[in-house]
Amino acid sequence: MKRLTEKLLTHPSETGEFIEVADKHIYVAKGVDTRVVSTKNGKKLPVRKDAKNKNRNLRMLKKFEFNSQNEMHEFAKDMDEPLMKDVQRIPWRTHSLEATGRGIFYNIYTMYDRDDSWAFGNDRESDNADKVDNLLRDGRATKSVQRIIRKTIKDVKLEGIDTMLTERFESVKRKRVWSDDGSELDIDRVMCGDPNHWVKSKRNGKKRVIRIGVNMSASGGNKAKTFGQNVALAYLASEQLETLGYGVEIVALSCAYASGRNTLNMNDDENAYTFPLKRSTEPTDINRVGSIGLPSLLRYYGFRVGSALFRQDNGMCLSTSKEMKGFLNIDVLIETTWSMEAKEQATRIMKNISEIIEGGE
Repeated sequence: MKRLTEKLLTHPSETGEFIEVADKHIYVAKGVDTRVVSTKNGKKLPVRKDAKNKNRNLRMLKKFEFNSQNEMHEFAKDMDEPLMKDVQRIPWRTHSLEATGRGIFYNIYTMYDRDDSWAFGNDRESDNADKVDNLLRDGRATKSVQRIIRKTIKDVKLEGIDTMLTERFESVKRKRVWSDDGSELDIDRVMCGDPNHWVKSKRNGKKRVIRIGVNMSASGGNKAKTFGQNVALAYLASEQLETLGYGVEIVALSCAYASGRNTLNMNDDENAYTFPLKRSTEPTDINRVGSIGLPSLLRYYGFRVGSALFRQDNGMCLSTSKEMKGFLNIDVLIETTWSMEAKEQATRIMKNISEIIEGGE
């Protein structure tokens, strides 16, 4: 990872290329997937007044998928010794001049130090990069985040929201069914003279894997409570689905609207990077999932990752579009919803899952 990070910072011509879309040159790093769309939440984008051609109403979606949380963490850590901006500008500007004829300005995002209070908060367990490095490496949540998760789970369960799915839907787990033919003989039933002495396993409905995404991006006013509540909701959703026999994947993602210079329509382009927290064959480890409930994962590590991969020096945390959700292959997205308390958001999430189950039957 260190080699890749260094090359992204100093050798842009080797680690990506400019592509031309809708009158603009966009740098795309190797490993970043892109999709160009002309809609936002299903609605056609208006053509901009300054458009030179009718294709200017396009926007770009970009994503990068890390294989693990540790891989993302190591990628970000390699930027702890960033190059001086004046030195870094030279290869980037030279490359953009050669590729596009314009010297596109770009800086790596290095605003916050390893102990900045806004980026890390004041919790003694996680108030600097050294402590957070250890938490992320071990997949551990701080005690304060664990308390937020436990309280959120308790509050939601008191409202009965957590049982919405199991009360409404039958389990799709395999069950033993006896009949007059089958694949396995039940000797006890044969001895009792029961004609239904054959047994076979039968699944009610079609098993599928449901992919839950937890968006780590949240606007500046949010504190640890927001991040911890989202983790708790992901855990509750996973618990309900696994009780019903569904496979569950939980993916951490940092998704924001790009407001940096490397964009098509500025406020409409979306960038995201992801890493798995739980695979469908693994149990839900609340401590491991809870390790992403730290603001610094976005404000210190995430900003650096985004700037290196997407040339994004800023971003806006608005609701992720349906097009981006589909591009990320996310069935259920858990992210900050300003108008909802945790219990209300839990209701929305469970209803969303209900629609997915009903649609797959």
